[in-house]
Amino acid sequence: MCSEGYKKDEMNPDICVPHCTVECVHGNCTAPGKCTCYDGYTNNLTHPGHCVPSCSEECINGECLQPDVCQCHSGYAVSNTKEPNNCSPVCEEQCINSDCAAPNMCNCHEGYIKSISSKSICEPICSETCVNSDCTAPNVCTCHKGYKKSDSMHACIPSCTKGCKHGECVAPNKCECHKGFVPDLKLSNRCVIKCPGGCINGNCSENRTCECNEGWTGTDCSLQMDTIRNYPSVNTVQVRAGYWWPDKKNLLWVFMVITMAAFLLLAPGLLKFVSYYQQKKEDKYFSEVMYVRNPEIDDLAVEAMHIDRLSDEAYY
Repeated sequence: MCSEGYKKDEMNPDICVPHCTVECVHGNCTAPGKCTCYDGYTNNLTHPGHCVPSCSEECINGECLQPDVCQCHSGYAVSNTKEPNNCSPVCEEQCINSDCAAPNMCNCHEGYIKSISSKSICEPICSETCVNSDCTAPNVCTCHKGYKKSDSMHACIPSCTKGCKHGECVAPNKCECHKGFVPDLKLSNRCVIKCPGGCINGNCSENRTCECNEGWTGTDCSLQMDTIRNYPSVNTVQVRAGYWWPDKKNLLWVFMVITMAAFLLLAPGLLKFVSYYQQKKEDKYFSEVMYVRNPEIDDLAVEAMHIDRLSDEAYY
Protein backbone atom coordinates (compact mmCIF):
# COMPACT_ATOMS: atom_id res chain seq x y z
CA MET A 1 0.00 0.00 0.00
CA CYS A 2 1.53 3.35 -1.12
CA SER A 3 1.65 6.37 1.11
CA GLU A 4 -0.43 9.42 0.42
CA GLY A 5 0.78 11.27 -2.63
CA TYR A 6 2.28 8.19 -4.20
CA LYS A 7 1.03 5.50 -6.50
CA LYS A 8 2.05 2.12 -7.80
CA ASP A 9 4.56 2.20 -10.60
CA GLU A 10 2.93 0.92 -13.76
CA MET A 11 6.08 -0.87 -14.84
CA ASN A 12 6.89 -2.30 -11.42
CA PRO A 13 3.87 -2.64 -9.07
CA ASP A 14 6.15 -3.29 -6.09
CA ILE A 15 7.42 0.25 -6.24
CA CYS A 16 5.52 3.38 -5.26
CA VAL A 17 6.23 6.54 -7.18
CA PRO A 18 5.18 10.19 -6.63
CA HIS A 19 1.80 11.16 -7.97
CA CYS A 20 1.06 14.46 -9.65
CA THR A 21 -2.56 15.33 -10.25
CA VAL A 22 -1.61 17.28 -13.35
CA GLU A 23 0.38 15.41 -15.97
CA CYS A 24 3.95 16.57 -16.24
CA VAL A 25 4.70 17.64 -19.81
CA HIS A 26 8.41 17.76 -20.72
CA GLY A 27 9.26 16.81 -17.15
CA ASN A 28 9.05 14.17 -14.39
CA CYS A 29 6.87 13.98 -11.27
CA THR A 30 9.61 13.97 -8.64
CA ALA A 31 7.40 14.55 -5.56
CA PRO A 32 3.70 14.50 -4.83
CA GLY A 33 2.21 17.31 -6.97
CA LYS A 34 5.64 18.51 -8.11
CA CYS A 35 6.98 18.37 -11.69
CA THR A 36 10.68 18.69 -12.44
CA CYS A 37 11.30 19.90 -16.02
CA TYR A 38 13.77 18.25 -18.38
CA ASP A 39 16.95 20.06 -19.28
CA GLY A 40 16.22 22.89 -21.73
CA TYR A 41 12.71 23.33 -20.41
CA THR A 42 11.24 25.48 -17.69
CA ASN A 43 8.05 25.66 -15.70
CA ASN A 44 5.12 27.45 -17.24
CA LEU A 45 3.82 29.82 -14.62
CA THR A 46 0.35 29.95 -16.12
CA HIS A 47 0.14 26.18 -16.56
CA PRO A 48 1.77 24.34 -13.64
CA GLY A 49 3.13 20.94 -14.57
CA HIS A 50 3.52 22.02 -18.18
CA CYS A 51 7.18 22.62 -18.98
CA VAL A 52 7.98 24.79 -22.01
CA PRO A 53 11.17 24.98 -24.10
CA SER A 54 13.76 27.44 -22.91
CA CYS A 55 15.99 29.53 -25.22
CA SER A 56 19.08 31.05 -23.70
CA GLU A 57 18.49 34.20 -25.78
CA GLU A 58 15.14 35.85 -26.36
CA CYS A 59 13.42 34.97 -29.60
CA ILE A 60 12.82 38.28 -31.41
CA ASN A 61 9.80 38.16 -33.71
CA GLY A 62 9.62 34.42 -33.16
CA GLU A 63 8.73 31.61 -30.70
CA CYS A 64 10.94 29.17 -28.79
CA LEU A 65 9.65 25.74 -29.84
CA GLN A 66 12.62 23.66 -28.69
CA PRO A 67 15.50 24.33 -26.33
CA ASP A 68 17.52 27.17 -27.96
CA VAL A 69 15.55 26.82 -31.18
CA CYS A 70 13.45 29.78 -32.34
CA GLN A 71 10.76 29.63 -34.98
CA CYS A 72 10.10 32.98 -36.69
CA HIS A 73 6.61 34.40 -36.96
CA SER A 74 4.93 34.60 -40.36
CA GLY A 75 6.54 37.36 -42.49
CA TYR A 76 9.82 37.13 -40.59
CA ALA A 77 13.02 35.16 -41.11
CA VAL A 78 16.51 34.79 -39.67
CA SER A 79 18.66 37.20 -41.67
CA ASN A 80 21.94 36.56 -39.85
CA THR A 81 23.03 32.99 -39.07
CA LYS A 82 25.18 34.32 -36.22
CA GLU A 83 21.98 35.54 -34.55
CA PRO A 84 19.59 32.59 -34.90
CA ASN A 85 17.19 34.00 -32.29
CA ASN A 86 16.72 37.30 -34.18
CA CYS A 87 13.97 37.14 -36.80
CA SER A 88 13.84 40.11 -39.19
CA PRO A 89 10.86 41.24 -41.27
CA VAL A 90 10.79 40.11 -44.90
CA CYS A 91 10.00 42.49 -47.79
CA GLU A 92 9.38 40.78 -51.13
CA GLU A 93 10.72 43.83 -53.01
CA GLN A 94 14.10 45.21 -52.02
CA CYS A 95 13.91 48.39 -49.97
CA ILE A 96 15.96 51.11 -51.71
CA ASN A 97 17.20 53.98 -49.52
CA SER A 98 15.05 52.52 -46.76
CA ASP A 99 14.79 49.67 -44.25
CA CYS A 100 12.32 46.82 -44.08
CA ALA A 101 10.57 47.67 -40.80
CA ALA A 102 7.74 45.13 -41.07
CA PRO A 103 6.66 42.47 -43.56
CA ASN A 104 6.50 44.23 -46.98
CA MET A 105 6.84 47.67 -45.37
CA CYS A 106 9.83 49.93 -46.07
CA ASN A 107 10.70 52.94 -43.91
CA CYS A 108 12.69 55.64 -45.74
CA HIS A 109 16.04 56.84 -44.44
CA GLU A 110 16.40 60.44 -43.29
CA GLY A 111 16.42 62.87 -46.22
CA TYR A 112 14.40 60.51 -48.46
CA ILE A 113 10.76 60.24 -49.39
CA LYS A 114 8.57 57.47 -50.79
CA SER A 115 8.56 57.24 -54.58
CA ILE A 116 5.25 57.59 -56.41
CA SER A 117 6.09 54.64 -58.66
CA SER A 118 6.96 52.09 -55.96
CA LYS A 119 6.40 51.71 -52.21
CA SER A 120 9.76 49.97 -51.81
CA ILE A 121 11.78 52.86 -53.31
CA CYS A 122 12.63 56.06 -51.49
CA GLU A 123 13.99 59.03 -53.42
CA PRO A 124 16.36 61.72 -52.11
CA ILE A 125 15.03 65.18 -51.28
CA CYS A 126 16.77 68.33 -52.56
CA SER A 127 15.63 71.61 -51.03
CA GLU A 128 15.97 73.34 -54.46
CA THR A 129 15.20 72.04 -57.94
CA CYS A 130 18.21 70.49 -59.66
CA VAL A 131 18.86 72.29 -62.99
CA ASN A 132 20.41 70.14 -65.75
CA SER A 133 21.06 67.51 -63.09
CA ASP A 134 19.44 64.83 -60.92
CA CYS A 135 18.94 64.73 -57.16
CA THR A 136 21.01 61.65 -56.29
CA ALA A 137 21.28 62.19 -52.50
CA PRO A 138 19.74 64.57 -49.96
CA ASN A 139 20.61 68.09 -51.25
CA VAL A 140 23.12 66.65 -53.74
CA CYS A 141 22.62 67.32 -57.47
CA THR A 142 24.59 65.26 -59.99
CA CYS A 143 25.09 66.95 -63.37
CA HIS A 144 23.85 65.40 -66.60
CA LYS A 145 26.35 64.28 -69.22
CA GLY A 146 27.90 67.29 -70.95
CA TYR A 147 27.24 69.65 -68.02
CA LYS A 148 29.35 70.90 -65.12
CA LYS A 149 28.79 72.49 -61.73
CA SER A 150 28.07 76.21 -61.57
CA ASP A 151 28.41 78.58 -58.64
CA SER A 152 25.10 77.21 -57.37
CA MET A 153 25.19 73.74 -55.79
CA HIS A 154 21.82 72.93 -57.38
CA ALA A 155 22.50 74.11 -60.95
CA CYS A 156 24.71 72.73 -63.72
CA ILE A 157 25.74 74.63 -66.85
CA PRO A 158 26.70 73.34 -70.34
CA SER A 159 30.32 72.33 -70.82
CA CYS A 160 32.31 73.10 -73.97
CA THR A 161 35.56 71.15 -73.66
CA LYS A 162 37.46 73.44 -76.06
CA GLY A 163 35.90 76.67 -74.82
CA CYS A 164 33.95 79.29 -76.81
CA LYS A 165 36.05 82.15 -78.18
CA HIS A 166 33.90 85.27 -78.74
CA GLY A 167 30.81 83.23 -77.85
CA GLU A 168 28.84 81.50 -75.11
CA CYS A 169 28.45 77.78 -74.40
CA VAL A 170 24.67 77.22 -74.63
CA ALA A 171 24.67 73.40 -74.84
CA PRO A 172 27.24 70.61 -74.49
CA ASN A 173 30.03 71.47 -76.99
CA LYS A 174 27.78 74.03 -78.74
CA CYS A 175 28.77 77.69 -78.93
CA GLU A 176 26.53 80.66 -79.69
CA CYS A 177 28.44 83.64 -81.06
CA HIS A 178 28.29 87.10 -79.53
CA LYS A 179 26.72 89.95 -81.52
CA GLY A 180 28.89 90.90 -84.48
CA PHE A 181 30.54 87.48 -84.69
CA VAL A 182 29.83 84.39 -86.79
CA PRO A 183 30.89 80.72 -86.38
CA ASP A 184 34.30 79.82 -87.71
CA LEU A 185 33.92 77.25 -90.51
CA LYS A 186 37.19 75.56 -89.51
CA LEU A 187 36.85 75.49 -85.71
CA SER A 188 33.40 74.86 -84.23
CA ASN A 189 34.36 76.31 -80.84
CA ARG A 190 35.50 79.67 -82.22
CA CYS A 191 33.60 82.72 -83.45
CA VAL A 192 35.18 85.24 -85.80
CA ILE A 193 34.40 88.88 -86.57
CA LYS A 194 31.65 89.34 -89.13
CA CYS A 195 32.29 91.59 -92.12
CA PRO A 196 29.19 93.24 -93.67
CA GLY A 197 29.62 91.66 -97.10
CA GLY A 198 31.40 88.53 -95.97
CA CYS A 199 34.89 87.37 -96.94
CA ILE A 200 34.59 84.61 -99.54
CA ASN A 201 38.31 83.97 -100.01
CA GLY A 202 39.83 85.66 -96.98
CA ASN A 203 39.48 86.51 -93.30
CA CYS A 204 37.67 89.35 -91.58
CA SER A 205 40.07 91.54 -89.60
CA GLU A 206 39.36 93.28 -86.31
CA ASN A 207 38.43 96.51 -88.14
CA ARG A 208 35.74 94.50 -90.04
CA THR A 209 37.48 94.59 -93.42
CA CYS A 210 38.55 91.58 -95.46
CA GLU A 211 42.14 90.37 -95.60
CA CYS A 212 42.11 88.41 -98.84
CA ASN A 213 44.01 85.21 -99.44
CA GLU A 214 46.82 85.28 -101.97
CA GLY A 215 45.52 85.65 -105.52
CA TRP A 216 42.21 87.22 -104.50
CA THR A 217 41.05 90.82 -104.15
CA GLY A 218 37.92 92.94 -103.78
CA THR A 219 35.93 94.07 -100.76
CA ASP A 220 34.67 90.53 -100.24
CA CYS A 221 37.71 88.75 -101.78
CA SER A 222 35.58 87.39 -104.61
CA LEU A 223 37.74 88.64 -107.53
CA GLN A 224 40.61 86.43 -108.67
CA MET A 225 43.58 88.58 -109.63
CA ASP A 226 45.00 86.18 -112.29
CA THR A 227 41.67 86.08 -114.12
CA ILE A 228 41.46 89.88 -114.18
CA ARG A 229 45.03 90.40 -115.44
CA ASN A 230 44.60 87.86 -118.23
CA TYR A 231 41.34 89.30 -119.52
CA PRO A 232 41.73 89.09 -123.37
CA SER A 233 40.65 92.69 -124.16
CA VAL A 234 42.11 94.56 -121.20
CA ASN A 235 45.81 94.27 -120.47
CA THR A 236 46.00 95.95 -117.08
CA VAL A 237 43.26 96.82 -114.60
CA GLN A 238 42.99 98.45 -111.24
CA VAL A 239 40.69 96.85 -108.65
CA ARG A 240 39.01 99.25 -106.30
CA ALA A 241 35.99 98.45 -104.11
CA GLY A 242 35.12 95.48 -106.29
CA TYR A 243 35.13 97.33 -109.68
CA TRP A 244 37.73 97.27 -112.48
CA TRP A 245 38.92 100.32 -114.46
CA PRO A 246 40.92 100.35 -117.77
CA ASP A 247 44.20 102.25 -117.95
CA LYS A 248 44.90 105.08 -120.44
CA LYS A 249 46.17 102.73 -123.16
CA ASN A 250 42.76 101.14 -123.46
CA LEU A 251 40.59 104.27 -123.45
CA LEU A 252 40.36 104.14 -127.29
CA TRP A 253 39.12 100.58 -127.10
CA VAL A 254 36.49 101.59 -124.58
CA PHE A 255 35.39 104.56 -126.78
CA MET A 256 35.04 102.30 -129.84
CA VAL A 257 32.95 99.81 -127.90
CA ILE A 258 30.65 102.55 -126.63
CA THR A 259 30.32 104.08 -130.16
CA MET A 260 29.49 100.71 -131.71
CA ALA A 261 26.90 100.01 -129.05
CA ALA A 262 25.30 103.43 -129.60
CA PHE A 263 25.19 102.88 -133.37
CA LEU A 264 23.56 99.48 -132.96
CA LEU A 265 20.96 100.99 -130.70
CA LEU A 266 20.22 104.00 -132.98
CA ALA A 267 20.50 102.26 -136.42
CA PRO A 268 16.90 100.96 -136.52
CA GLY A 269 15.59 104.44 -135.75
CA LEU A 270 17.73 106.10 -138.42
CA LEU A 271 16.63 103.64 -141.12
CA LYS A 272 13.03 104.20 -140.22
CA PHE A 273 13.45 107.99 -140.45
CA VAL A 274 15.10 107.82 -143.95
CA SER A 275 12.36 105.55 -145.25
CA TYR A 276 9.69 107.87 -143.93
CA TYR A 277 11.36 110.93 -145.57
CA GLN A 278 11.54 109.26 -149.02
CA GLN A 279 7.89 108.23 -148.85
CA LYS A 280 6.82 111.78 -148.09
CA LYS A 281 8.79 113.09 -151.10
CA GLU A 282 7.06 110.66 -153.47
CA ASP A 283 3.65 111.63 -152.15
CA LYS A 284 4.38 115.30 -152.82
CA TYR A 285 5.48 114.63 -156.46
CA PHE A 286 2.34 112.74 -157.41
CA SER A 287 0.10 115.34 -155.79
CA GLU A 288 1.24 118.21 -158.17
CA VAL A 289 -0.90 119.34 -161.27
CA MET A 290 0.63 118.35 -164.62
CA TYR A 291 0.07 120.12 -168.01
CA VAL A 292 -0.02 117.87 -171.15
CA ARG A 293 -0.09 118.97 -174.91
CA ASN A 294 -2.53 117.05 -177.15
CA PRO A 295 -0.98 116.75 -180.66
CA GLU A 296 -4.35 116.03 -182.27
CA ILE A 297 -5.81 119.41 -181.19
CA ASP A 298 -4.55 122.66 -182.69
CA ASP A 299 -5.27 124.73 -179.72
CA LEU A 300 -3.44 123.99 -176.65
CA ALA A 301 -5.70 122.50 -174.11
CA VAL A 302 -4.95 122.17 -170.60
CA GLU A 303 -5.70 118.83 -169.24
CA ALA A 304 -5.44 118.53 -165.51
CA MET A 305 -5.07 115.26 -163.88
CA HIS A 306 -5.19 114.77 -160.17
CA ILE A 307 -4.15 111.47 -158.88
CA ASP A 308 -5.34 110.26 -155.57
CA ARG A 309 -3.21 107.36 -154.46
CA LEU A 310 -5.54 106.23 -151.76
CA SER A 311 -8.73 105.92 -153.95
CA ASP A 312 -6.96 105.27 -157.30
CA GLU A 313 -9.31 107.78 -159.11
CA ALA A 314 -8.25 110.39 -161.77
CA TYR A 315 -9.84 113.74 -162.65
CA TYR A 316 -9.49 115.26 -166.20
